[in-house]
Amino acid sequence: MEEKKSFLEQIADQLNKWDKQIEDFTETVLKKKDEIREDVKTEYNKRIDDLKVKKDEFVTKVDEIKKSSDSAWTSLKSGIEKAASELKNSFVEAKNQFSKDEPDGDSSTGSSTEIPSDSSTQDNKPEGN
Repeated sequence: MEEKKSFLEQIADQLNKWDKQIEDFTETVLKKKDEIREDVKTEYNKRIDDLKVKKDEFVTKVDEIKKSSDSAWTSLKSGIEKAASELKNSFVEAKNQFSKDEPDGDSSTGSSTEIPSDSSTQDNKPEGN
């Protein structure tokens, strides 16, 4: 089914963007390790770890869709859309936290990488969620 293939391609693109965002967050912490208070550094690392866990859970859901039959995948689609929305919110929260805690009020690192847009999931969110 072409729709399933297209959906999975969009999800793969989104995952690549989220991987890049995690990498950018990690680099920010490493670059600023001497400037960031220890408690803030701990919070950054915790958020990064949480993002990785949530992304891995998302990948598991994507794998379910990949293995599903063409007729069954549509029932799994709403779950993946909800998971994508939750994961995007986690990235936004992390970005906001990283930007807020920038030393010397410099939030350029926090805004240097845009949070990926998951238009493929935002427009198709199930009603009531």
